[in-house]
Amino acid sequence: MANLLATQPTVIDSGNPYFIHPSENPGSKIVTTILNGDNYHAWARAMEMALESKNKIEFVDGTLPKPNISDQFYPYWKRCNKLVVSWLNQSVDSSISQSIL
Repeated sequence: MANLLATQPTVIDSGNPYFIHPSENPGSKIVTTILNGDNYHAWARAMEMALESKNKIEFVDGTLPKPNISDQFYPYWKRCNKLVVSWLNQSVDSSISQSIL
């Protein structure tokens, strides 16, 4: 077990995009504006600010590419990406959420 832990990358730095604060969870609504089709610009700006504040904007703007499955950071990327997708899903009207999933 000790060897497994020694080979895992450290992602405890809050500046690391793979860092997840203990209070962050998939059921969180990180914006108060719910996308309903008529309010895209307000929703997009609120979402951008929320994702930037959580250091997760890279998952949606393309600056943090998906690592290869053999990369040591792949499990962290996968976990964070699913978290971001769940935040997006929580922030859109139910009529839109099916297209995200």
